[in-house]
Amino acid sequence: MQRLTCLAVFFFCLLAATPLQAQKLKDAYIDIKEKTLRKEYSNLAMLPVVAASSAHAPQAIIERIAAQVREIMEDEDFTLLPPEEVAAIRAEFAALYSEPSAAENQAAIDEHTIRELFYRHPVDGLLTVQVLPVGAPFRDDKAEWAGTSQKIEHEGDGFFGTLMGTDYGGTIAASAIRVIISDRAGRPLYNWMGGVEVMMMRKGESLEPLPPEALWQSDKRVVKAVKYALKPL
Repeated sequence: MQRLTCLAVFFFCLLAATPLQAQKLKDAYIDIKEKTLRKEYSNLAMLPVVAASSAHAPQAIIERIAAQVREIMEDEDFTLLPPEEVAAIRAEFAALYSEPSAAENQAAIDEHTIRELFYRHPVDGLLTVQVLPVGAPFRDDKAEWAGTSQKIEHEGDGFFGTLMGTDYGGTIAASAIRVIISDRAGRPLYNWMGGVEVMMMRKGESLEPLPPEALWQSDKRVVKAVKYALKPL
């Protein structure tokens, strides 16, 4: 098997330091049983969806993901304080700073936001949703990760490559949706991902990023990823 290497994989997967989960859904729960989580953490504040810029997710997709997560969680009898409430509190504190975008100010704003959130609302914990790039293992032009799989677009194998076939494999950049439930102290209780789509194509023995406009075109894959990220619930 030929192993592909490409600098683009490193940059696309920089945020994916956490290994992809094993396929046992029970691993989504961290030092807690599902029954206990449902009983003690059924009232959550949903934070605004955090999308890595390198995931190239349009605002419409981010809103679609947020709505889908809320629908499923509420169907599972969780009570959610909407992310708009959290965003409004954050905006109040951001207005107190002349440079709210500065890194040190953002950290202070976030800290004050969470403290004020818990003061105003009797929620049990936080619901965080992330859209991020991850590294997806692949072989023979098929990637499999976080509950999904996808054939990789490819070109440039030449006549003999097309005739005789190839056996390429390695790691390719892909997108995923991660859902985290944490307690009021920030300790994670639930952490699971659903894979969306590959973000690269193969040209011969190299991997190249797909253009941003080619991504996030399948609503079906987005919905499937959200459902898988919440499947252990």
